[in-house]
Amino acid sequence: MKKDGKKLLFEMMEKVNPNFKQVTEVSPDAQRVQQVTTPIAQRANARIDNPNDFKDWFQIQFSTTGFDPKERPITISQVQALVRDAMIALGYK
Repeated sequence: MKKDGKKLLFEMMEKVNPNFKQVTEVSPDAQRVQQVTTPIAQRANARIDNPNDFKDWFQIQFSTTGFDPKERPITISQVQALVRDAMIALGYK
Protein backbone atom coordinates (compact mmCIF):
# COMPACT_ATOMS: atom_id res chain seq x y z
CA MET A 1 0.00 0.00 0.00
CA LYS A 2 1.39 3.39 -1.00
CA LYS A 3 1.51 6.13 1.65
CA ASP A 4 0.60 9.65 0.66
CA GLY A 5 3.36 12.25 0.42
CA LYS A 6 2.14 14.33 3.35
CA LYS A 7 2.18 11.34 5.70
CA LEU A 8 5.69 10.40 4.58
CA LEU A 9 6.85 13.99 5.10
CA PHE A 10 5.51 14.04 8.66
CA GLU A 11 7.16 10.69 9.41
CA MET A 12 10.50 12.01 8.14
CA MET A 13 10.12 15.25 10.12
CA GLU A 14 9.55 13.20 13.29
CA LYS A 15 12.73 11.21 12.59
CA VAL A 16 14.80 14.34 11.91
CA ASN A 17 13.34 16.38 14.78
CA PRO A 18 12.11 14.35 17.79
CA ASN A 19 10.26 17.46 19.06
CA PHE A 20 8.22 17.68 15.85
CA LYS A 21 4.52 17.23 16.47
CA GLN A 22 2.00 16.87 13.69
CA VAL A 23 -1.10 19.01 13.97
CA THR A 24 -3.79 16.37 13.66
CA GLU A 25 -6.90 18.28 14.53
CA VAL A 26 -7.79 21.55 12.88
CA SER A 27 -10.91 23.46 13.78
CA PRO A 28 -13.72 23.36 11.20
CA ASP A 29 -13.44 27.13 10.69
CA ALA A 30 -9.71 26.84 9.97
CA GLN A 31 -10.40 23.98 7.54
CA ARG A 32 -12.89 26.15 5.66
CA VAL A 33 -10.33 28.94 5.33
CA GLN A 34 -7.87 26.45 3.90
CA GLN A 35 -10.47 25.11 1.44
CA VAL A 36 -11.47 28.50 0.03
CA THR A 37 -7.95 29.66 -0.76
CA THR A 38 -7.83 30.71 -4.40
CA PRO A 39 -4.90 30.03 -6.74
CA ILE A 40 -4.07 33.76 -6.59
CA ALA A 41 -3.92 33.66 -2.78
CA GLN A 42 -1.82 30.48 -2.91
CA ARG A 43 0.70 32.17 -5.22
CA ALA A 44 0.79 35.27 -3.02
CA ASN A 45 1.34 33.14 0.10
CA ALA A 46 4.14 31.26 -1.67
CA ARG A 47 5.99 34.57 -2.08
CA ILE A 48 6.12 35.14 1.71
CA ASP A 49 9.80 34.28 1.93
CA ASN A 50 11.54 36.63 4.35
CA PRO A 51 11.01 37.72 7.98
CA ASN A 52 9.49 41.11 7.09
CA ASP A 53 6.99 39.50 4.72
CA PHE A 54 6.18 36.96 7.42
CA LYS A 55 5.51 39.67 10.01
CA ASP A 56 3.34 41.67 7.63
CA TRP A 57 1.45 38.52 6.58
CA PHE A 58 0.69 37.70 10.23
CA GLN A 59 -0.56 41.22 10.86
CA ILE A 60 -2.90 41.01 7.86
CA GLN A 61 -4.11 37.55 8.85
CA PHE A 62 -4.79 38.58 12.45
CA SER A 63 -6.62 41.73 11.36
CA THR A 64 -8.92 39.86 8.95
CA THR A 65 -10.23 37.24 11.39
CA GLY A 66 -13.52 37.53 13.22
CA PHE A 67 -11.68 37.43 16.53
CA ASP A 68 -12.17 40.66 18.47
CA PRO A 69 -9.81 40.96 21.46
CA LYS A 70 -12.13 43.56 23.01
CA GLU A 71 -15.02 41.09 23.11
CA ARG A 72 -12.93 38.01 23.96
CA PRO A 73 -9.74 39.23 25.63
CA ILE A 74 -6.57 37.27 24.91
CA THR A 75 -3.08 38.24 25.98
CA ILE A 76 -0.13 38.58 23.66
CA SER A 77 1.60 35.78 25.58
CA GLN A 78 -1.38 33.46 24.92
CA VAL A 79 -1.23 34.27 21.20
CA GLN A 80 2.55 33.81 21.17
CA ALA A 81 2.20 30.39 22.82
CA LEU A 82 -0.43 29.30 20.29
CA VAL A 83 1.61 30.53 17.33
CA ARG A 84 4.80 29.00 18.78
CA ASP A 85 3.08 25.61 19.23
CA ALA A 86 1.76 25.72 15.66
CA MET A 87 5.18 26.63 14.27
CA ILE A 88 6.89 23.87 16.26
CA ALA A 89 4.33 21.41 14.89
CA LEU A 90 5.25 22.60 11.39
CA GLY A 91 8.97 22.02 12.02
CA TYR A 92 10.19 25.56 12.72
CA LYS A 93 12.92 25.95 15.35
